[in-house]
Amino acid sequence: MLLDTFIPTELAIAPNALGLTCNLKLKTIPIDAQLAFELWSPEAAGKLLPEEAMLLQRDLPRLEEICAKLVWLLGATYMDEEGACAGESISSWQSVTQMLQARGYRVDAIEVTHLPQTICLLDRSEHRTSGWLVQPVRWKFSFLELHPVQRRFEAVAHPISLLVSFGKPLIKSEGAAA
Repeated sequence: MLLDTFIPTELAIAPNALGLTCNLKLKTIPIDAQLAFELWSPEAAGKLLPEEAMLLQRDLPRLEEICAKLVWLLGATYMDEEGACAGESISSWQSVTQMLQARGYRVDAIEVTHLPQTICLLDRSEHRTSGWLVQPVRWKFSFLELHPVQRRFEAVAHPISLLVSFGKPLIKSEGAAA
């Protein structure tokens, strides 16, 4: 059965927070010009209330379903803490969950960051003339584990994340400009 939208409405809308969310922010992540989804995101340095941690944990299956759809459609690569991509393209969410389990990572929540298309000047070095780097639209999936800390919780990102990209980066050297 084919759906009329890549991410159905019931998946696109984040669950209702049943109280104040002092340490969570509701983010909207665009997929294309007409499609987006919502997710609750921990504030950078904030500790989470137990209710906020439960909200993130309850929302995990929904976000995994969205992430699985994007990985299936576009493929993904693993990124380490320094941002270096490693390995071949992944096209199955099951491969991602198996890798996380093999490394002993518990995932309580997923953080998604939308990285829009960018055009950046490449630095001139001894071996390369200057040029331009065009980065396509990307989504970074970070895997969070919630740790109890004095009646609150702290969201800690695992050292590996997933990068889903709409195409490959393009490099044009200055000499190739028209």
